[in-house]
Amino acid sequence: MALNIPALVESLKDCPCGRKHEINISRVEIREGLLPETGKIIRETLGGTKLHAVFDENTLAASAGILEVLKEAGYEVSETRYENLKKATMDEVEQVMEEGKGADVILSIGTGSLNDICRYACYKTGQPFAIFATAPSMDGFLSQQAPIMTNGFKITYDAKAPELLLADVDILAESPTELKAAGLGDLIGKYTALADWKVATLTTGEYYCEAIAEKMREAVNQAVALAKSGLGQTTDRGYAQSLMEALALSGLMIYLSGCTRPASGAEHHLSHFWEMQYAANGWNQLYHGKKVGIGAAIVADIYHNITKLETIETRVTPLEEARLRPVFGKLYDMLMKENTPNPLDKVDPEFLKAHWQEIRDIVKNDVPTGEEIRELLRLAGGEPDYQTAGIPADLGENAKRFGHYARFRMTLLRITNDMICHGEEIYP
Repeated sequence: MALNIPALVESLKDCPCGRKHEINISRVEIREGLLPETGKIIRETLGGTKLHAVFDENTLAASAGILEVLKEAGYEVSETRYENLKKATMDEVEQVMEEGKGADVILSIGTGSLNDICRYACYKTGQPFAIFATAPSMDGFLSQQAPIMTNGFKITYDAKAPELLLADVDILAESPTELKAAGLGDLIGKYTALADWKVATLTTGEYYCEAIAEKMREAVNQAVALAKSGLGQTTDRGYAQSLMEALALSGLMIYLSGCTRPASGAEHHLSHFWEMQYAANGWNQLYHGKKVGIGAAIVADIYHNITKLETIETRVTPLEEARLRPVFGKLYDMLMKENTPNPLDKVDPEFLKAHWQEIRDIVKNDVPTGEEIRELLRLAGGEPDYQTAGIPADLGENAKRFGHYARFRMTLLRITNDMICHGEEIYP
């Protein structure tokens, strides 16, 4: 799956969804032997003489020699260095903004949180932004949104996509299996995310683009083929390149749609729920894609269980402090702010009943079973469930019932938990 950005954008010209799908990404290169050319490529693409590099000890070790390559290309290099950055907070964003003052280019060396703090910092400052990816671990490389922990709550902000994305396949292939499995988990999560997007469009009239959704399915299909290849726990170059290209395509669809809808649904909300709870307890974070894959399997189980109901009765579950504060603790006030007004206010109960069969069909046709998702995660070398990932049982169970509150967004999980009459048997 070679990523041809001009061809992709051209294929979405005059899109039936009514939106203009435009892009401001100058260059994406994913190939072997790229690291020695990194400085030259950045100079050719973004120019300037002062570059601020942001990395941690792990990503610097993975890209050994990159700082020297940048200096050899004529850059005066300053740096923000972390020991092992696993969560993005406003403190890190402000640090990059301060330490990167005066730089002509901000370069994020790594993935995930390292990218997110630079993405938001450059959005605030307007500085050119580039990424040198060190692992195919998540799909947000080309995204225009950045999830940042704010007062303990995970909030997604408008941010800046990189003008330049570089990835050396030799480095990607040598990255830990756990990181590659996380990348695959992030892609597998699109099954439930795309179903949630359809449900939200049906129930609230939310914007939807089938062309974008179809491109996202291509990325998911690529991930499934990779998982089944049996190469996920090897250093195979072809596997690493194909996975990175699928992740980049996913991020590009986020960019072109102007929202995270094609990539993020209830499975991401479970991931955010766990991340916030881990942060509140001062625990080391799990990789984002690992949590998303596990969340997707849980959500798939719930969706298939609830849609066994041929007809439904509806109810209203108010946002009651007595019910929510014991679960969210000091995050309760931020939770209420995020969920007010309640997204379910837009859903007509009678409409939901009348169109329940359409929702059942979406799940039946678009969402694999939870066990099918878990098997893909196993094949890729990842943990298939919260128990094997070491997530405490109370957080695993609470995520099923309360995880949807992590984000102000309509999902079938929100509808299931707060609007449909059902028993505990729907929870796996």
